[in-house]
Amino acid sequence: APQADEPAPAVTPPPALPPPALIFSAPLNGETEIDPGTVARIQFSRDMRESSFEGALKVSYGSDVADPVPPFALRYLPDTGAIEIRFKSPLAAGAAVTISIGPPAAGRDGTPLTPASITFRTKR
Repeated sequence: APQADEPAPAVTPPPALPPPALIFSAPLNGETEIDPGTVARIQFSRDMRESSFEGALKVSYGSDVADPVPPFALRYLPDTGAIEIRFKSPLAAGAAVTISIGPPAAGRDGTPLTPASITFRTKR
């Protein structure tokens, strides 16, 4: 039995989870000939805090397109750990489209997302 003057054994905290990261997208990064009416999906390496996506995602066109990107709605799909990006109108034809995401998006435990982006091109 431990003596009264022995220190209690140190309690090792559980290892911190690695930051969540983008692991899959549709369209894929670098893909071309994408339908301008596509619904984009981004999947993460672990469960995300749904409320953290506000302001975390940016969609932009390449410098060859002057039009603004159409508004979009985000939906978190907890079963797959993915978000769905549904544009209110079709994307510009023949455009390079970049979707970037990073903090404040965070895992369920509050660990910030590792910033990532994908770029694809719509068909003409």
